[in-house]
Amino acid sequence: MSVEPSIIISIVALLLSIFSVYQQWLKPRHPRIAFLINPNEAHRSVLRPYKGLPLKYQQEYPEYPEKYPGYAIVSLPFGNTGDESGLVKILKFEVENPPGWQEEDNIKASFYNYIVVPPGEVVIHHVVLRNIPSLDKERVIKARLAVEWGEPHPTEGTFVRKGGKEYPLQIQIVPSKDVV
Repeated sequence: MSVEPSIIISIVALLLSIFSVYQQWLKPRHPRIAFLINPNEAHRSVLRPYKGLPLKYQQEYPEYPEKYPGYAIVSLPFGNTGDESGLVKILKFEVENPPGWQEEDNIKASFYNYIVVPPGEVVIHHVVLRNIPSLDKERVIKARLAVEWGEPHPTEGTFVRKGGKEYPLQIQIVPSKDVV
């Protein structure tokens, strides 16, 4: 009994087609999280008093009794190219004081640790910097952001780490006449 070669080729082609449909359409891809800021560019932020912050940030963060009245908002964009929701966990956001600033007058950061990034979306997470002295000209401050990303465990709902990285940031603080 001989088997026709065209039948074998047809069966292999059918199996490859079924496999590719499964890979492209039926099998969900895990979240693929990316930090969408170029660390070589300085990102602008306006120095303002607490009362000058948008109402949303005043409701999320209380006014802290600090030595200096300046507040600034830093935007951190995260994107997800997977088919499932992803989680980003901010481990630290450290700000280096510029030369000449007192060491005890550190700029402090307020933020929420976990960010949910839906599939195919870009989510912008905001960090509020506080205790910034008034400035007479624009200053660039450096910061370090350490994040982990992953996904929720399918049955337990806990955070499953898939990766992590530390990013250097440059933040250009633009002075405002409202901060004295």
